[in-house]
Amino acid sequence: MRLGCWLPFSIVLACAGCGSTPTRYFVLQPQTTQPAAAAPSAAARPIVVRHVVIPAELDRKGYVSYGPDGALSIARSEEWGAPMGRMIQSVIAADLAADLPGRRVLAPGDPTPQAPHDTLAVTIRHFAADASGHLRLSADWTLLGPQNRAEAAASFDKIRQSSSPDAKDTVPLMSAALAELSQHIAAGISQSGEPPAQR
Repeated sequence: MRLGCWLPFSIVLACAGCGSTPTRYFVLQPQTTQPAAAAPSAAARPIVVRHVVIPAELDRKGYVSYGPDGALSIARSEEWGAPMGRMIQSVIAADLAADLPGRRVLAPGDPTPQAPHDTLAVTIRHFAADASGHLRLSADWTLLGPQNRAEAAASFDKIRQSSSPDAKDTVPLMSAALAELSQHIAAGISQSGEPPAQR
């Protein structure tokens, strides 16, 4: 069931010393919850959200945005609470599990099943706000079957408007954008047809 409002994103304050600027840590959050009554079909192959690739310029501890001239801006006192790629992987898995109640979606750290399963690979091409507060999420995704054949694939591109490029205003939109990406992936998987039963 999709939540009607954003879940609060986590901020942790840390002080490196007296008089220093506190560092704020931000965490991306899933926007959906797994319905309690929904049970994955035993006949459907589970999905492992395994590969999430992000651009090198975004793979940093500091929050990244783009200045008026397009130059990269890395915040000194605003950092991610965990590696960005790992957070995106976890958020997509959680959102996708709610968007595909008939499929079991494995989160990072879950044991890979021995039975035939599908693998979701996601490549993030752009995921940052510019000086005007325009947050753009561009991504390619592919669902690979047990024989590593593409069962479904598509591209996603979405721009959201934030009140500012600052992390406190943009991070909730980033979580919401990932939820939209998960919906897009779920729709593409559903349109590709139901997978055959496990044998």
